[in-house]
Amino acid sequence: MRLQKRCFTLVISLFLAAALLIQGQPSLAAELSEQTSVETEEVQEELAGEPEEEQELSEEITGEEGQDAGEDADQEDLELEEYLEMARTELKEITAQDVVMALVYLCDSYQVRKTADAEGEVCVSIPTGTTVEIIGMDVDADLQLWFQVSLSWKDTSYTGYIQTGYLAYSNEKLMEWENMYFPQVMLLSEGNYPDVEQFPASYQNKLTQLKKAHPNWVFVKQNTRLDWQTVIKNENTGERSLIQTKMGSAYTNGAHGQPGWSYASEAAIKYYMDPRNFLDETRVFMFEQLTYNPSYHTQSAVQNILNSTFMKGSIPGDSKTYAAAFFDIGSTLKVSPFHLACRVYQEQGKGQSALISGTYSGYEGYYNYYNIKASGSSNKAIIENGLTYAKQQGWNSRYKSLQGGAKILSQNYILKGQDTLYLQKYDVDNSYNGLYAHQYMQNIQAPYSQSYKTYSGYSKINMLNSAFVFYIPVFNNMPKETKFPSTGNPNNYLSDLRVNGSTVSGFSYDTYSYEVNVPYGTSSVNISADKIA
Repeated sequence: MRLQKRCFTLVISLFLAAALLIQGQPSLAAELSEQTSVETEEVQEELAGEPEEEQELSEEITGEEGQDAGEDADQEDLELEEYLEMARTELKEITAQDVVMALVYLCDSYQVRKTADAEGEVCVSIPTGTTVEIIGMDVDADLQLWFQVSLSWKDTSYTGYIQTGYLAYSNEKLMEWENMYFPQVMLLSEGNYPDVEQFPASYQNKLTQLKKAHPNWVFVKQNTRLDWQTVIKNENTGERSLIQTKMGSAYTNGAHGQPGWSYASEAAIKYYMDPRNFLDETRVFMFEQLTYNPSYHTQSAVQNILNSTFMKGSIPGDSKTYAAAFFDIGSTLKVSPFHLACRVYQEQGKGQSALISGTYSGYEGYYNYYNIKASGSSNKAIIENGLTYAKQQGWNSRYKSLQGGAKILSQNYILKGQDTLYLQKYDVDNSYNGLYAHQYMQNIQAPYSQSYKTYSGYSKINMLNSAFVFYIPVFNNMPKETKFPSTGNPNNYLSDLRVNGSTVSGFSYDTYSYEVNVPYGTSSVNISADKIA
């Protein structure tokens, strides 16, 4: 144990030397480096000699020599405690600034401990993919890092410890902190991706391709423990799953009271619920964690997302732009402003809904940008239910509606486990509020269409190689595959769109506007397409 502490102390010394060098103090850095080199040689000699246990049995330390050894050990213990206290203090500063969410992965289930000890008492056993909040740290007897976390499972709150290797997160401040205080060396053979290997075989091929293209991406299996057919039955109930009527008879199962909408067919629900159908570079963003990341969630990036929408400029009656509003709200609530912007665009389309006009009779001056509680069997009921809620919440300005709706989205969904586009439509997370009923929207295509908007936003600012974490559900007894409904597709939908033989980046059957760059001097292009059969 003492030898292990000495090795850990040497790591500390090397980091301090590097810090001094960066701060422009090369002489102090050189002095510390030289001292560390001498100590390293001593440790190497100890490692090359007899095993530590045999040394302890054979060595007899007496007199002054024993006293010196005891003083050295005490000094090393003191330095170690000071180092760990520095780490704790800096982590506390990070968690005070950000809500640091993480996902349990690289296991089927994990036993959260009451202390930072692999043999410690278990406080709860949770499945892989469970969302936790990092609130502190400790180390075990072997100086291995454990994060203190808070979490909810089946509507019960817990606090405990999880080994760092079983947590996936994308907060860059936390990653820098870990690299500084607890650096780890990972030796992976080519093509060996532990996160991908946790998934069933039917997921792995597509995930491997994504991992090769984006090595920084992390894929977390959400082990729902739910039977596939049971899930479909519960999603195909009442008002839970709707689809646009124009999709055709194979996708619909009777008209809904809201104009332009129908109940979704079982075949359509199966297709849009099957995560394996969307494991490509664009649609995988329906599984992205939706917490705020300051490294790429900037105001200018939000503006890029909004430039082709009704929110490209200033908020009517307000000096703020929509981009500034989403950025300020998202960074304050620790929620992705990309998600907030995309969500409002998904809900409001061209921006002509009575829910945000401020002029609807009986509800003048009230707004509901996120369509919260805007449900019912008729258009009138939907509008009035949504505006009644806005009135109850005091959303008598556009900014208050944007801010208040985002707060509800954050507190009731994102920070309670439903922190992906997919999970906000399909409630298959059992952390809070049971299963199935706690869904944000009825449109089964919403995660699909919103994922493109998110992907496009990251692509425009060249951030696609960032350390994203994707949280992907797995169900029991899944079929080999689920296919796009093969009959009843309207002829005006395309399955592919190509320019000069190459598929347009970000192509989607329901996206009508694209940007394609061509070489300077190009006078013509060849456009071709395939319709949905």
